[in-house]
Amino acid sequence: MLLLKVTVMTMITVMMMITVMAMKGTTGRQMKEVPGLKARFLSVGLAGVWAVDTDFKVYYRNNTHGTTGRRGTDWVFVSAGFRYVEVGTDVVYAMNTSGHVLTREGINSTNPTGTHWVPINVRQIFYTVSPAGQIWGLVPSTSVIYDPNGPPNPSGPVIGTGYFFITAGMSGLWAVSMTKEVRYRHNTYGQFDAGGSSWTVVPEKNMSFLSAAYANVFGIADGQLYVRKGMSLANPTGNRWILIRSDTDLRVVDAVHDFVWAIKGDYSVWITYFSRRC
Repeated sequence: MLLLKVTVMTMITVMMMITVMAMKGTTGRQMKEVPGLKARFLSVGLAGVWAVDTDFKVYYRNNTHGTTGRRGTDWVFVSAGFRYVEVGTDVVYAMNTSGHVLTREGINSTNPTGTHWVPINVRQIFYTVSPAGQIWGLVPSTSVIYDPNGPPNPSGPVIGTGYFFITAGMSGLWAVSMTKEVRYRHNTYGQFDAGGSSWTVVPEKNMSFLSAAYANVFGIADGQLYVRKGMSLANPTGNRWILIRSDTDLRVVDAVHDFVWAIKGDYSVWITYFSRRC
């Protein structure tokens, strides 16, 4: 009888643990909503957290400049009429609703929203910026371009074709193909050779969205959040995808160090913590 009671209590305890983990996500990491904005796109970097809302207005998350983990205090309106933003280190690129690309000038710790937009004389190009300041572009023809001398223009050197999204971090340049296949650009881990040498397919999972962070790459597949594990200079593509959130409605993700920001299907903004030791 005692053994039966212990067994029943053990089963109840296990079921409670499973229920709690299900509420938090597959690995038990909670996501916390960051209220006050319905966003269609966001970008995270050392210049802070920036987002474009569903009315194509750009916002900055107050008190996130120069930090890697603060969720900030409130959303500050910056400008209207933009489709996307891309955040680096004291630099923000954006494309307006007319397709023109601009950069935000005057960003620093005392003025984190900057002073004004400056056009860079290119159209219809998506930029991704690494923490080291390297810049790649994706043009409408699905070609990846790179210029070591500054923001590449649509006629710049092509280093890959057939992609619909690119992302760069200290973990290198990563891309999603038109068939949602994940690929890594060789010799870009750690930004030692930003142009890279060739592309390699990263197997196991097709992704709809990627974020190349400091030491990890995060991806969304079927609305769920994954992280690439086992990455290093010797093995820059890692060895496996790990499910870290069991949500089924994530649509955008971006990360800096151990903090992951995401947009859900209802355009709400969320943040979660991911330890590289996990």
